Amino acid sequence: MRLGCRHPLVVKVRKLWKEFNRARNYRADRLRQQMVKRLWAG
Repeated sequence: MRLGCRHPLVVKVRKLWKEFNRARNYRADRLRQQMVKRLWAG
């Protein structure tokens, strides 16, 4: 059984996945910026 792209569950999972990735990337960028600042300040 193959789920179509318009299947409600697929749409929901895709939305959650996108938001999860955005949050993870945001956190990673914040960490990277803090490390760079620390290196420059140090």
